[in-house]
Amino acid sequence: MENLGEEELKILLAVERCDNSECDFDTLVRTLNFPETKVEYYVSMLSFEWNYLRWIGSTNPDVPDRYRLTDEGRQ
Repeated sequence: MENLGEEELKILLAVERCDNSECDFDTLVRTLNFPETKVEYYVSMLSFEWNYLRWIGSTNPDVPDRYRLTDEGRQ
């Protein structure tokens, strides 16, 4: 397990608190009150580098990307 910092833990907890344990990007930005670039960076790391979040993308531009905790992220 990676050594997570405060920002990463806040993002994981925010996703955990979302309805159905899925959270869209805009909701994360509003909930965390972090700049979009900061959320984008950490979400990318948590999704693609550490596999703590699962990215649920959409080809429809009206449907925002969402994130869900993986089993590793729940631990």
